[in-house]
Amino acid sequence: MLFKPRQKKYHCPIQISVNEQRIEQVKETVFLGVVLDEHLTWKPHISQVAGKISKSIEVISRARFFLLKPCLKTLYHCLIYPYLHYCIIVWGSTYKTNLRRLLSLQKIVIRFISKSTFDSNSDPIFKELELLKLSDVRQLELGKLMFSFNRSLLPSKFNNYFSLNKQVHSYATKYANDFHLPFC
Repeated sequence: MLFKPRQKKYHCPIQISVNEQRIEQVKETVFLGVVLDEHLTWKPHISQVAGKISKSIEVISRARFFLLKPCLKTLYHCLIYPYLHYCIIVWGSTYKTNLRRLLSLQKIVIRFISKSTFDSNSDPIFKELELLKLSDVRQLELGKLMFSFNRSLLPSKFNNYFSLNKQVHSYATKYANDFHLPFC
């Protein structure tokens, strides 16, 4: 797979061979359960996750007539949350428009769990059920990663992944102790 910007059209085919065996170029592939596409838009991964969540929503939709909220919430944590949570630090930084589909599905399922109408405001329901929205799940996981980095709890390979502003420049600013965001 060749990673390339979405805006530019590259027409130079690159052929790679190992031991005279040609390696086929693909536009997307699955790596550790995450679908990578050549433009890193994460759309194929989000589509795959949305498909799996949709199937689980059907189960919760039918079970809501027989089970209480705590049991439905347990089903949510078993059938839906793992797909939203898995590797969200990697794919969760995509465009909000790409994530909108997953958030919509998440809102549908919490309305089923709370036995609310389809047009109910979801914010109070998230609070009532003590569940995190998709963006909050990403923020939590990112916070846990940075906390672990600050406390040197990550494997040594991560030691040089992040730097502080004061390590990049010598200006005495109020943001000197903040993490440096490199220009991409």
